[in-house]
Order: sequence, then C-alpha cells, then structure tokens
Amino acid sequence: MSEAVVLVPINDPKRGRMLFAKVEERAFDNLPGHLRNMAWAVVMEGKRTNDMHFSVRVGHSRDMVVVSRLIMGAKPGERVLNLCGDPLDLRSTNLRLKPIKTPNSVMAAQQRQRHHYLEAATR
Repeated sequence: MSEAVVLVPINDPKRGRMLFAKVEERAFDNLPGHLRNMAWAVVMEGKRTNDMHFSVRVGHSRDMVVVSRLIMGAKPGERVLNLCGDPLDLRSTNLRLKPIKTPNSVMAAQQRQRHHYLEAATR
C-alpha cells in the first residue's frame, strides 16, 4: 500500500511555469512548520541549460536549504541521490544517501591544514 502524497506548489516565474514537488505526507509533516508554510523554490544547478537540472529549496534567500537533504536527514559529507532523475519527486522511496568520496575544496583545505599542523607538532 502506498503512502499518501502531498503536492507542494512551486511557482517558477523566471521560466513561466508552475511546478509541484511530490512529498510523502509523513515526510512533509516531519518538516519544521515554518518551512512547510514557506514558498518553495527551484534553484538551477550550475550553468546547465536544461530546465530540469535544479534542486528544490525552501527558506529565505541567504538561508535556503535543499528539501531532499531535510527529508533524508543528510549530514555534512553525504549527498542525496534522486533515483528516478526527477528533482520534483521527493518521496523517500526515490531518494538515497551516499557518502561523498572526494572532499570539496574546503574539506580538502581543512585536511591539509590538520596534516601540516600534525607534521609541525611532531618535529
């Protein structure tokens, strides 16, 4: 038996379209109340020209968070994979957590700094 699904409206004025994110009712209800009641947005990923390469985010412009990360409880160093390729399908059955294998530049810089510190401390 499949779980009830909530369709969350997303206005995309830059592209003149109305989209709907598909979220399981349980996952939607578990989101913080202030985020459930805010307008959700699509944010294009990188400089891709394909209109379906985006993430669904919620929050104020500076503090926007990726909804799929909230639903899956992703931690730093983890990314959320969308199995079907539809960024609007945010059902947990379509999302998987995956560890990030290659550190980003900030993590790499922190690791180098720790390495140099340890090297200097052992001299």
